[in-house]
Amino acid sequence: MACWNPTLRVLDRNGSPSYLLIGLFRGGRVMVNRYGFKLQMSVSTFQNYFPHLTPTARDLANILAQRHANGTLPSISYGTQSVSIADVALSGNSLSVLFHLYDPLIQDQDYHDPTNGNIRLAQRRAGEEPARSAHLVLDISAKNDQARDYPTGLENVEFLSRSLIQRYLNDLMEQTESRQEVWTSSKGNQEQKKYSPRIKFAAHFSQSIDAMLGQGGVLIGVKAASTTLRQTGFGDPAYPVVEEEDMVMKIQNRPSGNPAKSILKRIWREYSQRSMKKVTVIIEDLAEQRLKSVNVDVSRGNILDNIFVRQFNLGSFTPQLRLCEPRLRNDLVTAMTRRLL
Repeated sequence: MACWNPTLRVLDRNGSPSYLLIGLFRGGRVMVNRYGFKLQMSVSTFQNYFPHLTPTARDLANILAQRHANGTLPSISYGTQSVSIADVALSGNSLSVLFHLYDPLIQDQDYHDPTNGNIRLAQRRAGEEPARSAHLVLDISAKNDQARDYPTGLENVEFLSRSLIQRYLNDLMEQTESRQEVWTSSKGNQEQKKYSPRIKFAAHFSQSIDAMLGQGGVLIGVKAASTTLRQTGFGDPAYPVVEEEDMVMKIQNRPSGNPAKSILKRIWREYSQRSMKKVTVIIEDLAEQRLKSVNVDVSRGNILDNIFVRQFNLGSFTPQLRLCEPRLRNDLVTAMTRRLL
């Protein structure tokens, strides 16, 4: 049986390396690898009015599982997009959720026949619309309840983004769990305020620039935008001039580990004296075959402390994963739990 798994390393138009995963060829079929985001999900309440009423991840998991069993999980529309939950599994300290997206604006796919060069449009039938699915896995262990921050893994799927799933979950809580509660101000005044659980996806605390470079990541470059106000120098001081500068630094010889960290620290010390509007650090993640652009919080004292959302290679699956799975795929859930939680 033929089997190959090539990865093509190319340069983008700026000369930076990027990876194109061609896929795994097995028995005449291309098996494309799937990727997932390593996240943490924080739980709070609307405007943080009622921190003492903040539910745990297990509370939210029980809500989703019960509503799924009762068939009362709503589909919510965002323009042409319709988002829903197709499947829920709660077992021990693990929650798995399958999200669906339906959107008529997603283009139909084209297929190429290499024997004759023809390109065929896989046109949808009357009344049909394109569909996508994304798996989410969540560690609901009680050990995370105090901080209300829970390890989370999310399948990386085009069109069904992290922000859209986060928005859906918050709107779901708004529709099904919100109510009025008595809120007491710091002065002792009481009034009715809305109570609703809120969730937010963020980068896992372990995923810092420092950790990435320490684990073999390669520093590729730094991009920065700064502004400088000149009160004088061009004539009339009553009309000061604002200088804007875009800077791109490409690091040669692919440093990693402590040399890369030292370079970043020196760059940060030199350019933090300016009024920086935006700084981006570009790192090559060799282990996961990804090029990552990390947007830096310019208010932080140490550039290495910045965290980011990292993607992990989940491998390929047999049978091949569909663009929209009707039910949870246990093999994918297992891979996501092992790599992302």
